[in-house]
Amino acid sequence: LTDDIPRDAAVFFSEQYGIWDPSDPFGRYGKRVRTNIRRLRDLLPVDAENIYVRVLVAGELAGHVFASRWTQGRKICWITQLVIKRIFRRRGIATALLLTLRQQDDLYGVLSSNPATILATWRALGGGSKDIDLSTTQKYAIDILRSSLVEYVNGAKVHGSLFHESHDGSASTADTGLHVCYDEPSEILATIQQRGTMWPLGELLEGHEYIILVEPTP
Repeated sequence: LTDDIPRDAAVFFSEQYGIWDPSDPFGRYGKRVRTNIRRLRDLLPVDAENIYVRVLVAGELAGHVFASRWTQGRKICWITQLVIKRIFRRRGIATALLLTLRQQDDLYGVLSSNPATILATWRALGGGSKDIDLSTTQKYAIDILRSSLVEYVNGAKVHGSLFHESHDGSASTADTGLHVCYDEPSEILATIQQRGTMWPLGELLEGHEYIILVEPTP
């Protein structure tokens, strides 16, 4: 990474990601979720192969993805950050970015409060256009989180009916302590469901994100 890339990526995330929820324990409700160069670098484990891919449109940053790849019995590629600028969303940029990550990996994973990120990961790296299948998530999520080289991922705790008895509407989520406002994700989910796409991951609780693991299709 050249010196300008982390700086530009931090500014881009801070402008495009989202705002804090009223449940945020630090009282940041209504303010934008921000990051900086140090926090971005903390997402990149020293013992992993770290990947950064970005899309420029007429010289303007339109989207980027950070991911880390390591081997612990299986070849794992974890997507740590996927952000698309608002005016460039729903144009296939997220899918195109994710497709650049496809190599000889056994598993691809992501934590995100954004249903569009979950769906794009499934379609680009695993299931094609089929409905989301959570069998791989159910089988591997707990072990992958525990062994993750990404500190943020390693500290997450799975939640929902996919993993244990649950009556709160959640199915495949993890408690990451990220209290981001869910207004926009809820609107995105409603649009996805209106198109007839099955959504088996359930509801999001405060401070939780959806989790999905996919095995690549040929």
